[in-house]
Amino acid sequence: MHVSVKHKFPGKTPRRLELRRPGVETSLGMANRPAFVAVALAVLLANGPATSSAQTAQPRSPKAPATFIEKLFNEGEAALNSGDLERAEQDFRKVLALDPQSAGAYANLGTICMRRQQWALALNNLRKAAKLAPQVAGIRLNIGLAYYRQNDFREAIPAFESVLREQPGFSQARYLLGLCYFFSKRYPEAAQTLQPLWDEQSNNLSYLYVLGVAAHKAALPRLEEQALGRLVEIGQDSPTLHLLMGKAYLNGEDYKKAIAEFERAAEGDPRLPFVHFNLGMAYLRRILRLPRPNLRRTSPLSQTWLTTMTNWARSTRSSIRMRRRRAIFARR
Repeated sequence: MHVSVKHKFPGKTPRRLELRRPGVETSLGMANRPAFVAVALAVLLANGPATSSAQTAQPRSPKAPATFIEKLFNEGEAALNSGDLERAEQDFRKVLALDPQSAGAYANLGTICMRRQQWALALNNLRKAAKLAPQVAGIRLNIGLAYYRQNDFREAIPAFESVLREQPGFSQARYLLGLCYFFSKRYPEAAQTLQPLWDEQSNNLSYLYVLGVAAHKAALPRLEEQALGRLVEIGQDSPTLHLLMGKAYLNGEDYKKAIAEFERAAEGDPRLPFVHFNLGMAYLRRILRLPRPNLRRTSPLSQTWLTTMTNWARSTRSSIRMRRRRAIFARR
């Protein structure tokens, strides 16, 4: 989620910079998007040139009253929230021409660049905003998001860590930090960071999958069993669960079973993120006939995961067939 920042206007009663959360795309995705992600995160080229360091050093124009700057800023914010990025960019650049110390204008220019997926300019503007307003956690959150969206998880970690240190209850920052730890193979930190989100994320299959894998890698069997049990409990016969099972088999290089699970997932939801990609990879690896090493040694999931999920899938399919037969006999 990108965060826009309100302006601090001169000549008025001083106020702390406020965070606003307009309707913008979230991470991931993780990601889930970790659909994923994150996901993603779940974020440049402006019409005019980027504000130079020389321009940022200029004093505020004496001919521009604070009310006029505020009006420009509010118009830019309204345009940003309505999705008119070109108009918003023009307004925020006008604000900076009159008030080069406007952290809010730089932050929102960074948000505009993130929505355009122009990461270098986004980071440039966000760093300027962070320098002018180091106390605003939302700016650092966006810096982390800009790295996260580029799959640069190691660079994103410090920004998310700084936000979480100041705001331990900031769920989005915690989730994104946990995913960054996970994708950076820092499994103990991932499990420790994600576990406090259980109450609000325990119905999220992707969260449970990542938490379970991290717990397995970190040698936390109780947490692994908890995540597995909940995953099986709420997964039912859903396409997402079949996708996760397919990924488990794919990582274990059991391509036949992986293909079967991915096909069930694609049949249930053809638009499920990455299902066709994973299905293609499973077919490719089976065609190449790569050697299959020891599953217990190489799989990112424990043998318990695969055994339990396989048994559950078999019993579920058996019960579905039984219900269908009963329905057929009932109609006769």
